[in-house]
Amino acid sequence: MKEPTSTPYGKAIEHENGILELIFEGNLDDPERMLANHEFLAQHFDMESERILLVDMRKVGKTTKAVRQTAPEDEMQKAVALLTGPGLSKIVGNLFLSFRKPKYPTKIFSDREAAIAWLLSFADK
Repeated sequence: MKEPTSTPYGKAIEHENGILELIFEGNLDDPERMLANHEFLAQHFDMESERILLVDMRKVGKTTKAVRQTAPEDEMQKAVALLTGPGLSKIVGNLFLSFRKPKYPTKIFSDREAAIAWLLSFADK
C-alpha cells in the first residue's frame, strides 16, 4: 500500500490490488471544495481509465444536494463500493445513489472486507 495522499476532503490511497480508496472526512457541504477534490484526484491519479473505487464515507457528517451534484457524470469507473457505518452515513450513501444513478456497478457496504472482495471481482474485467 502506498502512503495516503491528503485531498481537499480527506485522503486517497492507491492500493497495489488496483483499488483507489477515497476516505472522506467531516461535512461534505462546500461544492467548491468538492470540485477542488475532483480536480485534485484527476491531477494525481489516473482517472481517465476505468478504476475500481472504495469510497469510505464512515467519517462523513452531513452533506448537501449541491455537493452531491458535483460528482462527475463522465467518470470511467469499473465499479464503486461505498463504505458506510450504521445510521447517518448509510443514509448519505443511499441519498447519493438515489440522486445520481451511476452508469457503473455501485453498492453500499458496512463491512470493508466484503466491499474489497466485491470490488476485486471487477479487477480483471
